[in-house]
Amino acid sequence: MRPAFDAGLPRVVAALRPGGWLFAAHGRMGGTAAEDALTTLKTLVYGGTPLDEAEAGQVLRGAGLAPTPPPAPAITIGQKPASFGPASGAG
Repeated sequence: MRPAFDAGLPRVVAALRPGGWLFAAHGRMGGTAAEDALTTLKTLVYGGTPLDEAEAGQVLRGAGLAPTPPPAPAITIGQKPASFGPASGAG
């Protein structure tokens, strides 16, 4: 469902400088089923990848980034550790 996102994320992470930031916008899920479906539809229509806050954090952690606490609605930020590389278990 999100091949471009999944293929591109490791490349973006690799291009980050140590200490660099990646902003991942995501949907505001958690409303009614109809509201969540409409948010997902809008995201797909406008060319985005439908992620909720939990999934955005999960994919950033899976890419070796450290998600921050939620500073703003619908944005999850990941920072590349200063010691990013094979020894840190990512990259």
